[in-house]
Amino acid sequence: MLTDELNAFAGSLSGLAHKTRSRYLNHLELYLNWLAVEHLHAGQARTVDMLAFIDSQKKNYSPEQQHRIIHSLKAWYTFKEYKRNPARGIRIRYSTSKVPSGLLDRKALDKLYHDYEATTILVYRNKVIIGLLVFQGLTSGELKRLQVDDIKLEKGEIYIRSTQQTNSRTLKLEASQILEMKTYLEEFRPQFEKQTNQFIIHRKGKGTEIQNLLNHLFAALKKTNPNIKHAGQLRQSVITEWLKEKDVRVVQYLAGHKKVKSTERYTSHHLEDLQEQLNTFHPLKL
Repeated sequence: MLTDELNAFAGSLSGLAHKTRSRYLNHLELYLNWLAVEHLHAGQARTVDMLAFIDSQKKNYSPEQQHRIIHSLKAWYTFKEYKRNPARGIRIRYSTSKVPSGLLDRKALDKLYHDYEATTILVYRNKVIIGLLVFQGLTSGELKRLQVDDIKLEKGEIYIRSTQQTNSRTLKLEASQILEMKTYLEEFRPQFEKQTNQFIIHRKGKGTEIQNLLNHLFAALKKTNPNIKHAGQLRQSVITEWLKEKDVRVVQYLAGHKKVKSTERYTSHHLEDLQEQLNTFHPLKL
C-alpha cells in the first residue's frame, strides 16, 4: 500500500530533478508512516495533526528541513485532490543567513587600503579594487559590471549597477580614492589594450574574470595579514561598520540590499560587538 502511494506520487514528479523528487518521496514516506502509527487517515487529517507531525520531527530535522517537509506534503495533498489540505497555511520560519564573523573594524579596513603599495600597472589597478571593497563594500559581481562611465570623479561619486542580488545606487567616493582612480583612468588604464568599457580590466583589455583576479589579490593580501579572507568578508565588515553610525534603512540603500532583513542580520553582530566591549571595559560586578 505504501509503495503504491509513493509510486503514484513519483509519477506526478517526473518533471523534477532526481534529487528533488527523492526528497519529496522521503518526506511523504515519513508522513505516511507517522499517520499509520497515529491511526489517522490522510484525507481526514487536520492542521493540528500536521502540526503534531512536524513537532514530532523537531529532534531530527532543522527548521529549514521542516519547511521543506511541509512544502512536499502540500504538493502531495494537491496531487491527491483531498478536500482538506492540512499543510496549507503552515509556515516554518527559518533563516538561511548566518551572522557574519571574523570581521575587520574601520581602522583595519583603512589600513588595508593605505598600506597597499601600488608600484606597477596591475598593482595600481588592484589598489583601486581594494578601495571599492573597503569603502563602498562592493560585491564581486558589482565590480565586474562597473563601467568607465559609472565613475563620476567631478562629483566624487560612483554609480553601482544592479545585479540579481543587489539594487543600483550612487555612492560617495573617499578623497584618497578620487586621486587613485583619476591616475588609474588617465595614466594606467590607457596602457591596456582597450577593447571594453569595463572599469576593471586585464592588460589585454578583454574584460576580466573578476573572481580569478580577486583570488590572486587575496592570496597576496593574506601573506601580509592572515586575518584577511575574501571579498565577502570585507563587504560584511563595511556594512557592520556603517550600522554603528547610520540608520538601518540608510545602510540598506548603501549596501544595495533588496530587503531590509538582509541588512538587519548584521545588527546582531553589532550588538554582540557592543556587549563584548561592555564586558571588557565595564564588567558586571557581582
